[in-house]
Amino acid sequence: MVLPRDVDLSGVDDRRQHTRHKVKMAVSIRGTSVALVSAYLEDVSLGGARISTDRPTPVGGTVDILVMREDGPPLSMRARVQRSDPDSMGVQWFGLGEREALYLLTLMQQG
Repeated sequence: MVLPRDVDLSGVDDRRQHTRHKVKMAVSIRGTSVALVSAYLEDVSLGGARISTDRPTPVGGTVDILVMREDGPPLSMRARVQRSDPDSMGVQWFGLGEREALYLLTLMQQG
């Protein structure tokens, strides 16, 4: 599946390939170094997301972001941690399937 790419023409030195969209959504995170943890998606794109949590995973770690949906089965999206702060982390998606990518597109259109 080929996903559309947003082009950032702002001239800002930003390595992101996709525009981030503000959201505020409760999710659960499961990682290699943590059990299931409650968190919030703060912004999201087809490339990744920023997640607020009091138990961030270290940079380089892999996490599964679990989204409970009202309109369908739960989604699990795998991501690699690119940035980790005391109260949040930036992640990059990998291995997104068509169902997950379509859900992200819908979520971005709502935000």
